[in-house]
Formats: sequence, C-alpha cells, structure tokens
Amino acid sequence: MFTIKDRRMLSDFIADLIASGLSDQDIAKFSASITDSDNKRIDNVGFISIIRDLMTRKPEEEGVEIQKVLACSTSHLTEEECDIILPSCKDELQVFEHEYGLMVRVPCEINDPDFEDEMSALEKRVGASIMKLMRYAQHIGCWAINFDRDALELDTNRFKVYEW
Repeated sequence: MFTIKDRRMLSDFIADLIASGLSDQDIAKFSASITDSDNKRIDNVGFISIIRDLMTRKPEEEGVEIQKVLACSTSHLTEEECDIILPSCKDELQVFEHEYGLMVRVPCEINDPDFEDEMSALEKRVGASIMKLMRYAQHIGCWAINFDRDALELDTNRFKVYEW
C-alpha cells in the first residue's frame, strides 16, 4: 500500500508517473494500491477526478510562465532576408539561427511612439515586410517569431510570400 497525505501530493506524484513513461495500464494498476491518510483506498472515481484536476491545472498553478512565439513560414522572407539581412542584425534583434530557419526576438518598443526613430532606423536595415511581421507578432502578444521552413504560411492577403 502507498499512502498519499493530500490530493496535491497525489496529483504531483501522478504527473511524475506520467512523465516517466509508464503506460495507462501500469498507472491504473498502481492506483489500486493507493490509500488516503485514513488508510482508505482511493476509488477509481476519486482517482479519475485527481487525473482530471491534473490535466486542467493552469500553468500559473505550476509556477511556470508560458510565452507566445509566432510560428511563421520562411516563405514570408526573401532568400536575402533569411540568409543575409536578419543574421546581420543579431545584436539589434537577437536573431538565433536554427536548422530550419531563424528565431527573431520582436523588439518590445516596436509599436511605441517614443521609439519611432529607432524603429525607423531598424526598418531601413531589415525592410518593411519584416517590420510588418514583427508588428503583427507583437499585436497578437508574441515576443518572438520563429521563421521555420515547415511552419504554416500566414494570411497571404496580408503578408507576401516569396518562392525561393
């Protein structure tokens, strides 16, 4: 018999079991041997409700923060933008190259009128289409754009697509 003192401890333990790669059948077998602090066996309904609580737990309840990144096809960049322009702006934009494209941090000042001169200078370096994508990303709450060759294309009526 395995005794769990409180529901939170049990759900944390179940999360660890799930993360360890145990099958659902193994977890179900294990659940039959779990008792509460009064040595009463936890029934399947109680166990299922704990699993349901675990599956619907919000990230902030876990003490983590989730941030949004816009996944965007590299087809929204010209070959020159992808291979030369963005990599040359690593300092201003924090550009990280990866196997399938580039991750670009969106400047938090991009839509701030107090930084209009700096953003105009940046736009001259990276081009209007990249600035439009970064403004869109910030507008929808993203801190970065992952330009990935396998990502979906955005609305082609709003954002140009390049063949290369």
